[in-house]
Amino acid sequence: MDCARSGTRKAETAAPPCVRAAQRATSTIPIVITAHDPVGMGFVQSFAHPGGNITGVAFQDAELSTKRLDLLRESVPRLSRAAILWHKEGSGTGSVQAVEASARGLGIQVLVLEIREPQDFAKAVASAKSWGAQGLVQLASPFITRHRAPA
Repeated sequence: MDCARSGTRKAETAAPPCVRAAQRATSTIPIVITAHDPVGMGFVQSFAHPGGNITGVAFQDAELSTKRLDLLRESVPRLSRAAILWHKEGSGTGSVQAVEASARGLGIQVLVLEIREPQDFAKAVASAKSWGAQGLVQLASPFITRHRAPA
């Protein structure tokens, strides 16, 4: 599997589809993951008691994403419109909602643009530009990281 490093005793992975594949493949080999919402994605039962054979690190991306918006606001004088670029297998809707709420509190309009396929990047950036976005906040996502090379 190209999305996981594996050995005979453990598997390490970050991308949610790869975690799901590893989860389906074994219930005995320990799986170490990095994820934004491992409970919400169904990888573990809870942070305190993960259960099963999956453990790892959970990122607080909603807080980091709202901070990214705040940094954009500090960088762009009179920021009033920002686009949010996201993929469902990354931060998830919770981070999108957190950034939208933060933007409302700052008086910033947002345009949410979901990337589903690599071909969506150019269309999303064009949509943001035609809408009048003064900046773009990319939410964390293994998919976006893997496919964000300029077209």
